[in-house]
Amino acid sequence: MNLSFSIYVLLSLVPTLTNIAFAVFVYFENPRSAVNRLWSLTIACLIPWGLGEVAMRSVNNFEIALVASRIGGIGFCIIPALFLHFSLAYCRLQHALQYRWLLPALYLPAIVFAVLQVSESLTQMISLSWGFVRTPSIAYPYYLIWLEILFGTGLYLCFRKFHRAETIFERKQTLFVILAVLIPLGAGSINDAILPLLGVETVRISVLSTTVTAGLITYAIVRYRLMALTPQATATSILDTMGDLLAVVDEKGVVQYTNSPFRRHVLDRKGEAALSIGDFMDGHTMLNTFAQLNTPQESKTVRIDYRTANGTIIPVSLVVSGIFDRGETIGYILLARDITEELRLQQDLHRATQERTADLKRYAISIQRVLEEERLRIARELHDDLCQRLTGMKLELLAIAPELPKSHQAAGKSLRNFIAQIRRMIVDVRRISYDLRPTSLDDFGLVTALKMLCSDFQRSHDLDVRFETTVNGTAFNNQQVEIALYRIAQEALSNAVLHGRAKQVCMRFSANQSIVKLTVEDDGAGMEPPEMRGRGLGLMDMRERAELLGGSFSITSKSSKGTRIHVEIPNEQIPI
Repeated sequence: MNLSFSIYVLLSLVPTLTNIAFAVFVYFENPRSAVNRLWSLTIACLIPWGLGEVAMRSVNNFEIALVASRIGGIGFCIIPALFLHFSLAYCRLQHALQYRWLLPALYLPAIVFAVLQVSESLTQMISLSWGFVRTPSIAYPYYLIWLEILFGTGLYLCFRKFHRAETIFERKQTLFVILAVLIPLGAGSINDAILPLLGVETVRISVLSTTVTAGLITYAIVRYRLMALTPQATATSILDTMGDLLAVVDEKGVVQYTNSPFRRHVLDRKGEAALSIGDFMDGHTMLNTFAQLNTPQESKTVRIDYRTANGTIIPVSLVVSGIFDRGETIGYILLARDITEELRLQQDLHRATQERTADLKRYAISIQRVLEEERLRIARELHDDLCQRLTGMKLELLAIAPELPKSHQAAGKSLRNFIAQIRRMIVDVRRISYDLRPTSLDDFGLVTALKMLCSDFQRSHDLDVRFETTVNGTAFNNQQVEIALYRIAQEALSNAVLHGRAKQVCMRFSANQSIVKLTVEDDGAGMEPPEMRGRGLGLMDMRERAELLGGSFSITSKSSKGTRIHVEIPNEQIPI
């Protein structure tokens, strides 16, 4: 009898001690996981139930056994509600708990059945050969129906999760959970509930069977590690390993959550208690951005500076999106990327581009200078060499002409024609030489050269050209400026004659210590923007000459309303 009594006690004591170990292990495996916490609490409810069984099988005093039965029975009254609560979390249906009626619907019946258990209306204690045991009372069938509904619902949710599992590990884990509930608890329910209702009294094994359930699900935690990786834990791990700075704030701008990079770069050692957006950025700008977010699909990207706890400024590109609950804004997500390195690279690129542009400008200016020098050399060669030779030939022929006999009239006529051709050649050579490099520009300066240019165009093209200026013939700081303005004036007058068919042209020239201005207006046919592109080479040459010297070029023209060209160039020494 003593040996049999000891075996019955061990059938409850060993599973109870094992459940204590399981409950502690599951909780500390991942204390932040709602799944782990709920399953640990579910196992914890088995402990008073098991201890009550141990007491009932260890004592011979009816009163003590009755107290143990009443108190210990409270544990199994709460287990169905906890199991369904656990199933909701395990199947990632925590959003269902947002319905305020759900938790009362789960736990109020459990409380009612616990009260019935204490009053012995749920189970009552009887004495059998192996000790005191519980047997169903008047309210037990109702408890059994409630238990089957909650466990059935939880199993249905797990079965649905099994079919929707995306990985083989998640599928195996869910299968362990389903089998852990069906097989051991099914056997325990038949032995401890169904058979007693039918009048068959057997040794109670529910404490042992529930321990098997706890062990199988705990094994799933250790073996597959998926239960520990709840959505919350997985998301936290991902957010902490990302490089961007994440903060979640409420509708008033008070920080509710930050990831590890944010805490490392922005916060100090004191943490984030009572931190608001105004503590680390321009709060006014951010509140204005919040006001622009009206739907979950909207987001705004802004360039803003973060202030760290030690005062360092971090430039960031910030993406702001709203958090909505039933159409109401409850917070905002701030996802910032540190763009310090990006801005530094942009500055380096901008500086390199500026240096490259300056080099190209200096190169282009040197090319222009070389071209002008070559033009000057060719112009002098034409004027001083070829033109002088032609003049010499003309003089020699003029000296020969009187000596021809009158009988050679044909030869005399040919000689006169030849002399006329030489005269025309001399005029053409002088004109070409002047166009290549007007001597007036070198001899008298820009103002006089422009006056002479206007006079030549007026004389040679039957054109009314006015030249207006308040500047004397003083030399400018840079010869390249004089050459560029002269060439631009040449091209502008040529365009007025050839393309605009103008009758009147007005050229205005002004200068001071810092800037030189040239404006050429005509009353010609004008042109629309497409036509300007068609005459691009001349206009492009004028623009390039002005911009290479750090100046600006603008053209205003409209069909039948003439053309206005305006150039401004700094009056300074340009490095070559």
